[in-house]
Amino acid sequence: MTPTTPGEAGLRPVPGNPVANWIQALRPRFYIATVVPVATGLLLAAHDGHFDATLAVITLLGALAMHAGTNLANDYYDWVQYTGDLPYHGGSGVIQEGKIPPEAVKRAALLTFAAAFAAGLYLSTVAGLPVLMFTLLGLLGAYFYSAPPVRFGYRGLAEVVCGLSMGPVIVLGTYYTQAGRLSAEALAASLPLASFVAFILFGESIPDIDEDRQTGKWTVAARLGQRRAIQVYVLWIVLTGLAVAALAAAGLLPPLLLAELVVMALVLRAVRPLLAGTGPGAGAAAGSGGAAPAPGGDAAERERARLSRLGKMALALYLSTGLLLIIGLALRG
Repeated sequence: MTPTTPGEAGLRPVPGNPVANWIQALRPRFYIATVVPVATGLLLAAHDGHFDATLAVITLLGALAMHAGTNLANDYYDWVQYTGDLPYHGGSGVIQEGKIPPEAVKRAALLTFAAAFAAGLYLSTVAGLPVLMFTLLGLLGAYFYSAPPVRFGYRGLAEVVCGLSMGPVIVLGTYYTQAGRLSAEALAASLPLASFVAFILFGESIPDIDEDRQTGKWTVAARLGQRRAIQVYVLWIVLTGLAVAALAAAGLLPPLLLAELVVMALVLRAVRPLLAGTGPGAGAAAGSGGAAPAPGGDAAERERARLSRLGKMALALYLSTGLLLIIGLALRG
């Protein structure tokens, strides 16, 4: 993708299918991170004797609308923040590629957020005011993830906000909508999902350390540097595994979820060679305040391809965790 400056982006539209362009902007392949926690909350509520199909559908549609708005707002406000002639790899790329004008992306974000709010408002009239509070918490995290003046994603808080919003907020909110109360088991079930959905953001940010620093996007990885970020990546998996084992032993997670420990071990084995790697941002990990000079040409692309595996493995951990959790909950007597 050829980089453009903010003044150029969206001013020279490229030919393309408008439907395909909007699908690219909405990034539906990531919506599994919304479907899984909603399904978790519904399964837990159904096991406790509470299930309303209409409320379930509205909950899912509202949550998906919020996720769509998050993606669109992130694209727009990243474009606003983006300065200079730096390569850009994040987001959907529709603005940078000239496929959709920035203001159209912003309007679409506001419309999807409005739809999410409308769903939450309706559900609150049926299930109670706390549902609206869950909705507002989700909307605040979604909008201010990239939007000024808060910009969670630029202050090293993206993982925390995403983990809370797409873990406890969705699972507990879904459960409450069905059952009219909160549940310790729902909270416990949301924790591995919260950890690994945040982990996806962390893993995907590691290849972008240098360009994020240059554009003022101080993610956790950008603050740590490459080497320390990979070390934290390993520690993150280990701690999540220990938490899963403890919660399963306490009877708060399905025993089937213990199979995820095998997947974690495989990922840790695959990450081991990366611990010895050097590349963009590695200099800061050695103790210097600035980024190491980025390799040029093919070497830079090889390094990015190598580090991009971290985000893919994080996504695999989330998907396997979500699948085992849902199957485990569905098979309970």
